[in-house]
Amino acid sequence: MFKQWPFQLQKITHRLSVRAGLFALLAVVSSLAAVLLDGYVPDGFVELAGGNAVDNILNVMASSMLIVTTFALSTMMAAYTAATQHTTPRATNLIINDSKSHSAISIFLGAFIYSVVSLIALSTKYYGPRGRVILLLMTVIVLIAVVWVIIRWVEELKNMGSVHETIRRVECATAKALAYRAERPTFGCMSMDQIPSNAKPVRCHDVGYIQNIDVDSLGKLADKEYIEMYIEKDVGGYVHLQSNLVFIISENGVSPELEEKIREAFAIGDQRTFLNDPRFGLSVLSGIGIKALSPSLNDPGTAIDVVGSLVRVLINWENQRVTCKIPDTEYRRLFFPEMELNDLYNDAFYGLIKESAKHLEVVKAMQSGLEILAKSTSVQSKEIALKQLETLNQRSREELTSGVDASLIQAASMIGENQRKAVDKH
Repeated sequence: MFKQWPFQLQKITHRLSVRAGLFALLAVVSSLAAVLLDGYVPDGFVELAGGNAVDNILNVMASSMLIVTTFALSTMMAAYTAATQHTTPRATNLIINDSKSHSAISIFLGAFIYSVVSLIALSTKYYGPRGRVILLLMTVIVLIAVVWVIIRWVEELKNMGSVHETIRRVECATAKALAYRAERPTFGCMSMDQIPSNAKPVRCHDVGYIQNIDVDSLGKLADKEYIEMYIEKDVGGYVHLQSNLVFIISENGVSPELEEKIREAFAIGDQRTFLNDPRFGLSVLSGIGIKALSPSLNDPGTAIDVVGSLVRVLINWENQRVTCKIPDTEYRRLFFPEMELNDLYNDAFYGLIKESAKHLEVVKAMQSGLEILAKSTSVQSKEIALKQLETLNQRSREELTSGVDASLIQAASMIGENQRKAVDKH
């Protein structure tokens, strides 16, 4: 049975070549199918396609669509290069896999192939008088679609590849992954606190990052074999040949065939993805801020924007955790660990705290953001946010030696200490 098909299908549909190929195939079919519909054309419409009207339109479309397609590809590559230079290479996948850009390029390429195939068919007398009418109508529809895509896509061009747009896309991808984990913190499995000592491990046979876990297949396999599985690694975890993917409790032992079926449920690749991996999104956002503070860029404003994005996604996630209903456990024989809140905060702020200690404006922004997070209704979130704030204040005091800077840092430190006391009293 083919495993991971929903995840693999999503990866395939994100490829530009696949989408462009589908549009190209549709263009060829629609061009050649015009002759099959000529029986539905009334005699009064035959004169509409008289002369060389269709030929001239298709010639113009063929020449212009090739230029437009080349321009669209070069624009996307320029955006990719700009994002790589000013943000982080890990964020560029969101630009390369942008659905709107793929659709625009695919439609442009499809229109070019449609016009070329139609011109070849016209030159071979493939169309009769009524077929030329159908071809003219199809050509008008294709032109309307191209004009509409150009108008819509031009609005995207002004922001494509910019730092602000890249941050926005990473934030949206991270918020989406966090929202999913708020609704399904253990992917429908039982929550796992610890692994039983009598459980037997199933080791990994690949090296890379876990991109997806087919929990549904594991659940059906566990029910069929009457076993319990304790999944040790979360999505985004790095595994190697000595890593344990799951631990199994089985009365009949674990056969090599069963181990192989379990391994097939784990999609392992050389890169992490934003899908169901919110920690990756948080680390990418943090990486954009860290690079902005490098001597080559020296852009504290971008780092401040990143702090705002990090605070926003974490606050929204906290609210979603509170408002979401307790999810039903779909897989009673599977056990999965919940995300550690401390890991999320470290992914988001640790690197920024280390790099921003010399930039007072960024320090102030992070102090404000962590103070907001420290007002969470969750005691654990308060504690972790205040711990991050203390680390930030300590590092900034060591780096900023000016009296004015020190006084500003001390003022924020008192806020953090007061909040800490309030939490302790509570």
